[in-house]
Amino acid sequence: MAKKNAHFLLFILSSFLLISCVQEMSTLTLTEVPTAEETSAPPPLPAENSTPPISASPTESLVSQSETPSASTETLIYDDGKNVVAINSATGATQILISRDELKFIFGEDKSAQSYTYEKEIPFQISLSPNLKEALISFCSILDSKFRCSNEYFIYSLEEKTAIRLPKPDAYGAYWVWSPDSSKLAGASWTYNAADYELLRFYSVNHDGTNLVALSAVTNDNWQTDWHPGSGAILPLTYAANFRSILADGSGEPDIFVSGLAQNDKIRCLSFSPDFNRVAFLVHQDGDLDRNRIYVARSDFAEVSLIAEYPMDARYLCDMQWSSDQRFVSIEGHADARAEVGAKQNNLATQSALINLEANSVSPVSQNAFACGWTPNNELIYEDETSVALFDPTTLQSSALPEALTSLVKHCPLQWLKSAPALNIPQGLPVRNACHPGGEITDDQKENAALSPLFDVLSVSSSLDDETLSVTFHSAAASKNLNDFLSPGVPEPYLNGWEVLIDSDNNFLSGDKVGTDYRFSVGVKPRPNGNPPGLAGVILKFDADKKTYVPIEALQMLYDPDAATLTLTGKIPGITQISRLVFLSRVVSGMNGSTPNVGGDRLCD
Repeated sequence: MAKKNAHFLLFILSSFLLISCVQEMSTLTLTEVPTAEETSAPPPLPAENSTPPISASPTESLVSQSETPSASTETLIYDDGKNVVAINSATGATQILISRDELKFIFGEDKSAQSYTYEKEIPFQISLSPNLKEALISFCSILDSKFRCSNEYFIYSLEEKTAIRLPKPDAYGAYWVWSPDSSKLAGASWTYNAADYELLRFYSVNHDGTNLVALSAVTNDNWQTDWHPGSGAILPLTYAANFRSILADGSGEPDIFVSGLAQNDKIRCLSFSPDFNRVAFLVHQDGDLDRNRIYVARSDFAEVSLIAEYPMDARYLCDMQWSSDQRFVSIEGHADARAEVGAKQNNLATQSALINLEANSVSPVSQNAFACGWTPNNELIYEDETSVALFDPTTLQSSALPEALTSLVKHCPLQWLKSAPALNIPQGLPVRNACHPGGEITDDQKENAALSPLFDVLSVSSSLDDETLSVTFHSAAASKNLNDFLSPGVPEPYLNGWEVLIDSDNNFLSGDKVGTDYRFSVGVKPRPNGNPPGLAGVILKFDADKKTYVPIEALQMLYDPDAATLTLTGKIPGITQISRLVFLSRVVSGMNGSTPNVGGDRLCD
């Protein structure tokens, strides 16, 4: 709050300095003074432990950040470190799905670089839901006394750009995994016991943040979970003798019997086929941990068949993915990259394998390749030391990415889709329920007895003619004597007046710190030698290089005391019907030392 108030005060003082530089105009013309940010600010940024008032849903007229690729064209979902984007595989046309700059603006500072846990900047971690409508956002929000990260988790809507904080178990974090139908998440929580990393319990939670359910305790290091296709149960990866499902509502833990496996055989990773009829899983046998055995069964783990086996270091974690035609399974072996565990990471080279389910064989992939996933055309996507490429499991031949992707895709894509996701994502961070040019807005707030009726704005009407904006303030009272608008004992630089904030693209990330690009600003300005005060007005533009407002043009004004209205008219480059408007009055009631006490009225966010 102190930072916010300091920013408001700096803004107010700079505004008054600008006004004092504007030449005085006639009583029918007004000069601009930017108003108090205290009255003009949008919803505040979240505190470290508060749920952020996250930004805005798009209006129908908002456009996407770039033209959505054709629905008939294959599309990569790719995380370039700055944004998660959809890339048209044929043309390279890119649509931003999630911007980390926007996430930083919404959620606040990520403290990973200051932490003992990571010791470097870890950008906001993003896990897309299977339906691509939402994403799990995790970041280091708080440091404990030993500078270890305590993570926060949010469910972020791609189209609305809003977020819901997930309730967090009494822990430092949780390894959440989306359910296949995108309705829930489940995972294992973890904490620190003194200096030691420790796993706690499995949990489930709805995607809207409701119904956090404590499930079974994690009794060993088997923290990995997968979901059963019905999205009603999770499958903790543990020893086959006590392999079980855990119902997501906490109502039970049905055992799963896997025929042919010994008591201490360990299931390391599993994956259900795209049609959910079969499941593939990797097993390490007790006493032979450096050898992978690949099994396939029905999705209920009946009719188990050993498909293939091959050597792999037991220290690897593993991931499995089916090809689109369900003839192949890729297996990715990789080192445990969890910094929170605290141990030094093993310098293990990536080890990938390709299992032919029809031939019951293991096919080689490029050495030190990382198996990323599959294209809709059943080509394996892999990353090696130099590039991302494709591998045809039928011909055993590698090929380069399509030409449009080679300069854009430098590491594994998140997904390769048959067509572009049907998402309507607005540009930037639009403000929820913003006021736009056209029509009349009435003040629905209760009267402020401390506010002079001269500055109590009852309603504001506006209209737009091409790029010319007209705004009419209707106040509770008016006076033909402009001396009545002055505050006694307030020095001249601090002027009472009115202001219109204009966010031409309705985007919080452009313009000043609250997204404003232009301002209509009016001040009641005293005149020397006993002359009556005059109204001074100007159009201001935010200068991003100077980080301040500069006057660009005089403001046309019409003050009608009989009607208690003040009409302001001026040209704003780039203004449209989706531009955001905020209407303010400004009253300096006195001085607190050298600091003005600023209040007033406000309509719209």
